[in-house]
Amino acid sequence: MSKKKGKKDELALSPPEDDFRSYLNKGCVIEDLSERLKELTEVNNKKRKEFAELTQTLDTERDTLKSLTQYLQNELDKLERGCEDKNAEKMRIKDDIQRIQKEYQEKLDELRAEKEEIIIKGNQAINTKESNLDQKEGIFAEKKKLEQQIIDLENSLADQTKRRITEVSDKEREKISATANLKDNMKEKIDETKANLKALNDEQLQTTTRLTILQNHQLTTELEYQSKQTEKLLNKNNKMQDQISSLKRDIELHKEIESELAKKFHRSQKKIKKLNEEVKVFDDQLSDMKTKDENEKKDKIDNAKNSEDLVNVMEHKLEEIESQLTSTTSNFEGLQIEYNNLQDKLSESKDKYKRAALICTDFLEDMLNSNPNILNDQSINFNLELLKTTPLEKLPKEEKSKLVEDLLRQIQPYLSTNNLSVDPPESMKMYGMKGKHSKGSFF
Repeated sequence: MSKKKGKKDELALSPPEDDFRSYLNKGCVIEDLSERLKELTEVNNKKRKEFAELTQTLDTERDTLKSLTQYLQNELDKLERGCEDKNAEKMRIKDDIQRIQKEYQEKLDELRAEKEEIIIKGNQAINTKESNLDQKEGIFAEKKKLEQQIIDLENSLADQTKRRITEVSDKEREKISATANLKDNMKEKIDETKANLKALNDEQLQTTTRLTILQNHQLTTELEYQSKQTEKLLNKNNKMQDQISSLKRDIELHKEIESELAKKFHRSQKKIKKLNEEVKVFDDQLSDMKTKDENEKKDKIDNAKNSEDLVNVMEHKLEEIESQLTSTTSNFEGLQIEYNNLQDKLSESKDKYKRAALICTDFLEDMLNSNPNILNDQSINFNLELLKTTPLEKLPKEEKSKLVEDLLRQIQPYLSTNNLSVDPPESMKMYGMKGKHSKGSFF
């Protein structure tokens, strides 16, 4: 009894045994207790089922809330990154617009400078070609003059050549005739001299010899003079031939110069035409670039407007997600409160089962102390009529032990090491009952 009192003082949860017996003495039959136990069992099963459902729902809601929170956080991060990207894109677009404007202005200035330079070069080329044309006209006039001079020189050279040839022919004929006459005269004189020599004495011979020598010297001098004149005429003829060759080369050179000038003139005309076409192409490109830059500016302005609209839509979506997050958070708090209430109810039910188990355990211990072999018979058969008509304190010990054992069997599924804080008595351990220091259930 001191051990039981120590247990009751330690737990302070179960009513005293006298109160329990007085309660049984007031007419509470075992059938009511069984029905109440069944009701409590059903309620406990229902509560357990509800608790399991609520736990599952809470886990689902928690997972959903976690996934939703993660999704919202990701969406928020995406929106923030999107906003940052849009702001960066806006700044980049502004920088691109400024850079394009600057490049466009620089390119426009460059094209204008190139155009002015091309126009200046074209004007210079035109002026040069005009001056070349003027020079060419002067060259053509000089060429005509030179050609006329060449024709006159050729005619004069032909006349001089004819005269020189005629003179040379005459001189040669004269030379031949003079030589022949001289030979005849010399032969006659030699013959005459021979005849005279035969007739002359020595003194006359010497005089005649001197005269002959003088005549020979005179004839030799005349022949040398004629030879020199002939050589001079031949040299002059050679010089005239050289002059004719030089004039012919000059004519060919002037023809080549004329051909080169004509080619240069045609090339200059083609280049001027090409430069005019390039100037026209540059003007077209400049107008196309202006149109393209204006279109690009319009497109970038439209893209910037679309980006601002997208940012507004994303901000609106973010507000909706934040409102959904707030609603979900409030729902989660409500479910958390409901879960805590169910935990409290479950704790109360566990306390009730614990008290009932301790009462039955104490009662069964008293019965086992008085009769240790009362539980050897595993078959439990109740006499319901006896239980209904007989008070509990007047029931036989066998019926009481059967009743308590049946009650313990009924509440056994709801008992665990957490329901009892004390070890069962030594007399209960042989029947399979275990306390908080061992694992398993009572039976």
